[in-house]
Amino acid sequence: MKSYYKSLLLQFSIVFLSITANAQNALSFDGVDDYITVPNASNLIANQNISISLWVYPTNAAPNYPNLDGFAGIRNNSNADFYLIQIGSSTVEARFRNSSGTNYDILFTSLTLNSWNHFVFTYNGSTLTLYHNGVSVGTQAATGTITSTTETLHIGSVPFNNTNFLLNGQLDDVCLWSKSLSANEVSILYNACAIDLTSSNLELCYEFNQGTAGGNNTSITSALDSKGNINGTFNGFALSGSTSNYVAYGINASSTLNISLCDVPSYTSPLGNTLTSSGTYQETIVGGGYSGCDSVITINLALGNTSNSTTINQTACGSYTSPSGNTYTTSGTYLDTLNGFAGCDSVVTLNLSIGQITTATLNIQTCDSYTSPSGQDTWISSGTYTDYITNAAGCDSIITINLTIQNSSGSTNITACGSYTSADGTVWTTSGDVIEILTNAAGCDSVLTVNLTITPALDTTLSVNLFTVTANQMNATYQWIDCGTGQPIPNETNQSFTATTDGTYAVIIDNGSCTDTSECILVEPLNTSNLFETPISAFPNPTSGIIQIDLGKNYDDIQLSINNVIGKTINSNIYNHQNKIQLDLSTYPKGVYFIRIQSEEKQAVLKVIME
Repeated sequence: MKSYYKSLLLQFSIVFLSITANAQNALSFDGVDDYITVPNASNLIANQNISISLWVYPTNAAPNYPNLDGFAGIRNNSNADFYLIQIGSSTVEARFRNSSGTNYDILFTSLTLNSWNHFVFTYNGSTLTLYHNGVSVGTQAATGTITSTTETLHIGSVPFNNTNFLLNGQLDDVCLWSKSLSANEVSILYNACAIDLTSSNLELCYEFNQGTAGGNNTSITSALDSKGNINGTFNGFALSGSTSNYVAYGINASSTLNISLCDVPSYTSPLGNTLTSSGTYQETIVGGGYSGCDSVITINLALGNTSNSTTINQTACGSYTSPSGNTYTTSGTYLDTLNGFAGCDSVVTLNLSIGQITTATLNIQTCDSYTSPSGQDTWISSGTYTDYITNAAGCDSIITINLTIQNSSGSTNITACGSYTSADGTVWTTSGDVIEILTNAAGCDSVLTVNLTITPALDTTLSVNLFTVTANQMNATYQWIDCGTGQPIPNETNQSFTATTDGTYAVIIDNGSCTDTSECILVEPLNTSNLFETPISAFPNPTSGIIQIDLGKNYDDIQLSINNVIGKTINSNIYNHQNKIQLDLSTYPKGVYFIRIQSEEKQAVLKVIME
């Protein structure tokens, strides 16, 4: 077996990354009237993936509308937006709006004031990504493209309607790309001292390396596009002095050292610092980069020790994965070689005991709830559940529980007239939800929610006038019935009913919400007592017009009225000292009429048929 005793193991793994750069200027914006416009810039990125990259040094600690700080981008606020803007002391909004007018936003809340920040905003046709200082800080799904070819690229500003959000701060290396930069490209861009102008799909780039930093640059009227495509137009710049002018700026170059050491106590850094513990360190060699830029070195240091051997006594259930990644399913002794910290190997002797996992299935039916065998869970709805208990081997026993909760529930809508009696005998007189507890076929509770609507009860009282009975309920439909037979009376569907034969009658009333039946009432049109002293007759009967009423003797103060079948009085007269009265019914429609005769307390009713 390979020996792991080493007097000294020294391993170096070093990667050095550096990008050549030139010392350069930046451009200062006063936040009052300074901005740059690049006409028809959208023609270079229309119907394509897009990226915009820039360095910004923001100084506005309290932006609020309309004093927001636009960094750069395209915006018509309708169908072509792709910009970066500072909307809070530490908040940046990155927006893309496609040609259909749909906008997608990413908000970044860790902007550093009075310091250089690097931003890259990309769109690959389906996803927006915002990078800050080389690291992704937000993504957003999006669709569509910008199709307009006449939109202006704004630098140091972002317009909104008639307001121009102007930057108070500095910009450098503002570039527009007709592609979505990858995370690796963004990282390289951030760590560079300048832009590689040969990069593919780089369409516009404004490095602001013109003029003299802080000098008199008033003869300069355009911001040069380093790609030679479209120069930008200066607006409002003083171009002299320490602000609203070109200013000195150099982006640091960078490099990374990945150092792994075994069995040594320390590491001496390029600046001569002694580092005695693992970690990440950063050192800056001022002016040590290309063309006078600072060189920033990041040191990822790992200090490790070589181990001869280690013994592990391990108990596991079912299987065990060793520190080196090997998986064992049976008990035994195994040798495991570890690639330790900082690449230093060690050997582990593994004494392994594997216990077995058991499984079981329970089919449970219950009314209300079920508590698992382990007591850890209580379930109140049907389903398949898994429970774990410890078996004799100290391993989990996996129990699958097919649970059926047999309590049931449901709801129904009921409309009742006047009142509703629930299953427990409770009488409800107002609308609302009524909970009824019933027993289902499984012997468990069945909870029924009754959505109850109580409508006003029908008036089932009747009024009687002679042989005519009238339902007192208005605005309904009616069906009169013969209580003797229990059958509807054909064609009797009016509110009033006039009986032509003796009997008991009732009416079924329906107002569209409720249906109810009145009590039965006795009507005896053929059994009216003749209280006169002598028999009274009418002839001829049936008649076609003239009819004679024979009272049998003379009576005084005779009141005579003629009523139709619905009980309406259509004629009445008073006669004195008469024993015979002649009536002319020739003008009356054919039908049945009732002649009522009264004298003092005597009365009689005659049924007459007009042919």
